[in-house]
Amino acid sequence: MDATGFEDVDSYIKQSFRQSLKLFVYAYEQIKKDKSAYPYFRRSIREITGDVRGRCQNRNEIEDFLRNDLVNNYLKKHRRLFNLDYFSIQAGVEETKQNVKIGIVDIKFELISASTMDSFYFIFECKRINKYAESHDDYIKEGMMRFLSGRYYPESGMSVAGMIAFVEVDTETNPNGYLPIEQVSALLKQKIDSQKSTFYKFSPFNLTDDKFPEIYNFKYSYLSKHHRDSKNREISLHHLLFNYYEILVS
Repeated sequence: MDATGFEDVDSYIKQSFRQSLKLFVYAYEQIKKDKSAYPYFRRSIREITGDVRGRCQNRNEIEDFLRNDLVNNYLKKHRRLFNLDYFSIQAGVEETKQNVKIGIVDIKFELISASTMDSFYFIFECKRINKYAESHDDYIKEGMMRFLSGRYYPESGMSVAGMIAFVEVDTETNPNGYLPIEQVSALLKQKIDSQKSTFYKFSPFNLTDDKFPEIYNFKYSYLSKHHRDSKNREISLHHLLFNYYEILVS
């Protein structure tokens, strides 16, 4: 069935958004399996980045690599399992307002309606976090706030979005930096719940799927709700925390 056959596009988008959350968890479980014997190495990622770009790297080189790998090798590959065939999944896409670039979206799921040629989309922002307050501040200020301030969805009333956290730490730089993901989650919750914009606190959000038990067993999915921009519209942010301690090593 063509996605444009749905009478209620908004309902279809929200249903698809929930399916995308399941796709993320499924993709993460595949990454864990693939990298159990051969993890990513920071030094290798930096060397590849330097070779390809031919210039100095930036602070987001590892985050961008992990994001692109997730999108190109896992989300796109497995989207049919979650009935997301009609969505284009893109990494590092411009967000515009009145045809002016105002930001770069980490991951964008976009549906083009063939009947109206309208574009419907939802967004996920990716961040690396660990036990340090600096990473939590960045998660909020350079991640969540882009949805709340109108930098993302500037011309859309979209009421759902996602945050993807790669929980990891460089043990060469921070030899005492490891903290179990449960405790990292608790610290992040404390920081998010203290924000004035948060009226529904950072709380567990359970995903279920009859076909894939690994989705039901995933423990680190959360939901927070916020007032958005000057119009005080509501937006629900879904947070997925992925344990990358053994996937990305120093």
